[in-house]
Order: sequence, then structure tokens, then C-alpha cells
Amino acid sequence: MEEKILTDKFVEDELHWWNVPGVTLGICQDGRALQVEGFGFRDIAEKLPMTGETLGGIASCSKSFCSAVIASLVDEGVLDFDRPVHDYLPELSFYDETATKECTLRDMLYHRTGIAGHDAMWPDDTITRKEYLRRIRFLEPNEPFRYKAQYSNTIYNLIGIVAEEVTGKKFEDLVQERILMPLGMTHTVLSVAAMRGTSNWAKGYLERTPVPEGEKSSQQWLTGLTEMPAWEMNVGVPAAGVNSCPADMLKWLTLHLQNGQFEGKQLFSSHVMDELHTPAVVMSAFPWRFPEVPGIGEYGMAWKTTIYRGLTLRYHCGEIEGYSSIECFLPGQNFGMFALCNHHAPVTPFLMELVYTAIDRALGLPAIDWACRLHPYLDDNTGSCEGWKLDLCGGAASESAKADPSETAAATAENPAPDSPDTSADDTTSANPAGFRHSEAASPCGSASDQPAAFRHSASECVGSYRSDAYGVYRICEKDNSLFLAYKAWLLPLEHLTENLFRVPELKEDTLFIDMPLQFTEDAAHKITGFTLRLERTVSPVFFQKLS
Repeated sequence: MEEKILTDKFVEDELHWWNVPGVTLGICQDGRALQVEGFGFRDIAEKLPMTGETLGGIASCSKSFCSAVIASLVDEGVLDFDRPVHDYLPELSFYDETATKECTLRDMLYHRTGIAGHDAMWPDDTITRKEYLRRIRFLEPNEPFRYKAQYSNTIYNLIGIVAEEVTGKKFEDLVQERILMPLGMTHTVLSVAAMRGTSNWAKGYLERTPVPEGEKSSQQWLTGLTEMPAWEMNVGVPAAGVNSCPADMLKWLTLHLQNGQFEGKQLFSSHVMDELHTPAVVMSAFPWRFPEVPGIGEYGMAWKTTIYRGLTLRYHCGEIEGYSSIECFLPGQNFGMFALCNHHAPVTPFLMELVYTAIDRALGLPAIDWACRLHPYLDDNTGSCEGWKLDLCGGAASESAKADPSETAAATAENPAPDSPDTSADDTTSANPAGFRHSEAASPCGSASDQPAAFRHSASECVGSYRSDAYGVYRICEKDNSLFLAYKAWLLPLEHLTENLFRVPELKEDTLFIDMPLQFTEDAAHKITGFTLRLERTVSPVFFQKLS
């Protein structure tokens, strides 16, 4: 029997070391599948195995589907990469007037609009795509238009809306008609609900209590993991909404390896395929540097290009709730690979161990112990290995009143965040601010030993609806004599730091859980007028005006 490209022992040892529940992977070369297999578990509690057809969220690898939809419309003459998007979508306006007039699909696909993450914008199943489009104009840029490339899910979601506008079809239908059906990708679906409706899908997990490196062994495998339910992407489908498996993704990679052909049919012109793959803007690859992996990276249209052992490697990584993925191919060697694991970020080093080792084995290159080389990057929080936790409050997060990001707060049903500014009877609160929770953690307003200045407002003065043009309506609620921010599916506790400044622990944006400063504002009469929230860390805090 022919030996596997990636052996059971190698993959299983690495699953144990990285504390990853399971991985599903596919490897192809010269039009032939070399390995399509799953390892570990797609469901820890039920001990259900991963297979080569197990579905999971491919996360940002979805962007390559978005760019391909645009490429197909360029092929038909419906769109042009270099025509101002405003011509196709007249209601589109950016914060920057120059961007409004000149921004093209090429600018958007290359991530050079000047707009950074703004990842609290999505996913959000409470807003329509029309409302999403309206909010774009209020997103403050952090760089001049076309000045530099900076990764933006928010802009890729907007690209999907452009495709909908010129075709009159939903983006999901365009993906189905132009990619999934022609390639026979029968397992791939474009919603979490559809994925969960199948018989073979992986639950996602978050590791809240990592096992120390010195204690790692097979005995510690699957410890500290909690299930992390995926969100529906809704407006976020173009950036991160595809759910697939290796059995299907090898067909997708074959299309790219054959420059737009599949089973003898030219589905995309070689011209637009070259546009998709050609590196255009500098964007860092991985944080590690080795002679075989120099770390240089350039971005095209949802495909990064880097070098591996002197070979051109095109790829895209994906990270979303409970899933991490990699799609890649070597155009000169007709080699492709896809891998997905059901572990929340950061596990990119684990996935790249698999990729590098598979390339070496498939191409007969001298062996390198990539596991040994990449294990030290377990705690590296740079580049594609950014951790899942970030503190913007200037100090360690308070351990009190933590919101569990793996669960939907039961209290949300009692205090939902509505689309309207209505404040209902359940907002009636105690006027005693003594019940507010205090944190001894360091803050921008003083050292941990400072006595925090008192917050002089009652809970009833704070409770209500607050509106931002860019982010919509958020609510401040009171429960059990404490204040909470109603944010999407959660009620997040406000931990008092000093005066009008509070910490919101573990507010979730994309794959990050951020300890975020919230500061109430007041007028000359000391009446609360709103609050600021640092939703995008590269620009000014966002102001939410209190609604009467």
C-alpha cells in the first residue's frame, strides 16, 4: 500500500501537542487526490470522528470565492476591475470623498481603501445589506486612500453587495451558480443553518485555559476546550461565509491550478485568473523566518503569494468562530492542499506544519522537522498568529464578571438590543450606583494602586438606547444592580475603572475578544449625553449618542 503523504502518527501527535480536537485535510497533485482524510473529533462529547467530508467554516478563505464571482462578471463585461465602483453603486459613499469618487473593485480587492478592520460591523443578522451599505460612509479611515494595503473583512462584504447590485441576485446564489454547481461542490453550503442541517459537520471549540508547554502530552489533549457556536454571517458571507470540506475544496483548487479550467471546460478566462493570482500589494506572510520561508508576502485578489523553498506558494488563511483553515497551491508543481481544524485562533502554525510537511513529502524534498520549528510559535501573537484576546484598557483584564463568549447570555432575552430607540419597562433600575463592579486592574486613568474616582451617576441615568451612524443602536441595561452593554448576542458587564470610564470585558469582533474602554459623556449640566467605545483600535473611539 502506498504510504500516506501525512501519516496518522504525525497528524495525531500534532493534534495532541496543539490541543486541537480535529482536522480534515485534502492533498492533490497532477489532477489526482493523494489524500482526503479526517483526524481527531468533530464532536468531543459524542466522540464523532472527522472525515474528509466533514464540513466547517472556511472563514476568510471565502474571500477567494468572492473575488472569483467578481472575476466571472468581469469576464462577461458586466463589471470592470478599474472602473469606479460608484458607477455601479451610486448610493455608495465613503468617509473620504476621494475614495467615494475613485475607488474601484481593484482597490477593494487589494484592501487599499484606507479603511481598516471595523469588524464590529459584522456579522450582524439584525441589519439588511442596504443598511450595511448606508453605514459604510461613516467608517473613519485610518490611512489615506490607496496609501497602503490593510486587511478588511468589511470591504469584502461590500464587494458582495456590488455583485448583487449589478446582477439583481443574492450573493449566495451567485456563488452557487458560478462556482459550486459547475465544480460539483455538492457538500459546500453558505450558511451555518445549512451546515448544521447536514449529518457531517464539525463543532467549533475555543481553548480558554491553554495547557502549559511543559505539560503537553496526549493525556492533556482536549482539556480546557469549550464549544464555540458559530455565528450566521448574513452580510458577512462574501468575507467569511463559506462552509466546506476537503472533498469539495480540492475541486476548487484544481480550478486554480488549471488556470480556470475544470474537467475540460474553461469556466474562467485565463486573463481573469491571472488577475486573481498576480501579487500586487505588500502584505506580510507569517511571523516566522527560516531560510526556506523568508516571510515575504504580497496580496492579489484574495490570494497571497509567498515563497517556500524557492517555490511560489499561493494561499489564504481563514479564522472564524471555532474554525481555522488554509487553502494553498504551488502553481509550478501542480500541487494543492486544504486543511481545516475546529479550534479557534491562533493555530496557523499547526496548519502550516501540515502544509510544509505535505509539500516536502509530495515533492520528495529533503525532510525538515517543521513541528519542532513551529512549536515555539504557540504564543506568538503577530501576523496570522494573532491571539484571541486583546486588552485596550491599558492593563490586565479584570477576572470578575467575565462574560462567557461561548454562550449566549440568558439575560439577553430579557434585555434585547432593538433596532429602535424604544426603552421598555425592563430598563427600570435601582438608583444606587454602589452595586457597580469595580476593577483593580491598571487603566489609562491611573495605576492599579490608585483609588478609582467615584462614578456620580445612577444606573437609571445610564440605562437606555445609544446610536452611532456607523454601528447602529446599542443599549445600556441594568441587571442585579450592575450595568451591562447589550452587544449582539450578549450582555457584557461594565466594570468601573474611574469616574466615567468603564471596561467592557471580552467584546467580540471577528476572532478577537477585546477588553474595551467605554466612557460616558456628559453636558455642562452633568447629564449623560452618550458614550464612546473603541470599536476600531486604529481610529478615534466611536461616539454613541443617547436617545431620549
